Amino acid sequence: MDAVDRLQGPERQALLVHVGRLKHDLGKYIAFQIRWLDPAATAEQRRSALISDVLSTRRSRDRTDDAATVWREFRSGLTGQTPLDGGVFVDCSKDPWFIELDEAMARLETGMPALSSGRAGDDEVEQGIREALAVAEGCRGVHNRLMRG
Repeated sequence: MDAVDRLQGPERQALLVHVGRLKHDLGKYIAFQIRWLDPAATAEQRRSALISDVLSTRRSRDRTDDAATVWREFRSGLTGQTPLDGGVFVDCSKDPWFIELDEAMARLETGMPALSSGRAGDDEVEQGIREALAVAEGCRGVHNRLMRG
């Protein structure tokens, strides 16, 4: 039984709010352009979409954050290192859904320097696309589970 199944009341609500933000800030934008790629997209189009989604995941007037930065912001609340809304601490670090997200983000982050420098080969780009889609699906999946109650 993981945190999604065992938490009740204010803890569950705080986790739902946090995961809702995670779904929006990371899950939506880590694969924003990737998910709309035409199946016949060229390698350059695929590379461009991955670069945009992963290296500029969250954009504002004042700054741009890559996917790893966004994940680190949310990760600390999911591992009980920082409180969620209402001062609630929740540790999901042993939960299968968290481990899958964390591992996918670690693999993605490993490839970010090559992507950023233009050294990523086509195989690395395809791996990055798979990881970005896995992260997006993972965020959506855990949020849906929390919403179902």
